[in-house]
Amino acid sequence: MFGTFLKRGMFAMFVALLVLPLGCTGVRPPHEGILAESVVSGGTAEQREQVRTALGFLEEPVQRAVHSVSITDGCPNYHPKDGNGDWQEAAHTHPGKRDICVHPVYVSKGNIWHEGGHALMMTRSTDEQVGFTAISVNAYGNAKGDFPRDGILTWYGASNPWEDFAEWVRWAMCYLYNEPMGPVFVDVRVIDVTDTRYLAHLQVLRDWGAINQAQYEQLEPLFTLRVNGVPVK
Repeated sequence: MFGTFLKRGMFAMFVALLVLPLGCTGVRPPHEGILAESVVSGGTAEQREQVRTALGFLEEPVQRAVHSVSITDGCPNYHPKDGNGDWQEAAHTHPGKRDICVHPVYVSKGNIWHEGGHALMMTRSTDEQVGFTAISVNAYGNAKGDFPRDGILTWYGASNPWEDFAEWVRWAMCYLYNEPMGPVFVDVRVIDVTDTRYLAHLQVLRDWGAINQAQYEQLEPLFTLRVNGVPVK
């Protein structure tokens, strides 16, 4: 339920890696040191450092929502392999303790940021989650066609509200820190800025602490209709 779908968009990921810059490689995480090193376990020393670095870019409310990250192929909460013997998800966030499992081969900033989004949403009240779901409630369950649409950024986000929110967190972090999205590229140039559902999503990210006010102000123009430079509300 909370994994990252692997079967679709691999060509798009390859193209994105060719055309996008190196991203936040070498940039010091702005919020490192909030979580103890013991939060991250498994994998190699390099992979654990990759995860800690990814966590360090997340705002404090998201970091605090993450109970632990385990780098392993042996997480009991993973979906079973498919008929071809392939993993059906790159990572998984357990809805109880908010423990994240990630396959060693899929350790990346984007995947950690996505799962951090799941953890953050799990900390919100039922009413808050219902309020978020209501933004694009009639658009879930149809991943066919082009995205962004209906306030949803990716076809995977159209699966359900939980993936929708996690994909928004992944996208916001990747955009802010110039990091490739991974298997899905979001072309913000084609977003219908007259559709207020996009801005409503972004406001939830700000209100829940996934992004701060300055980051919200940086991203807001991408989703707001303006006439002669003045926002049309």
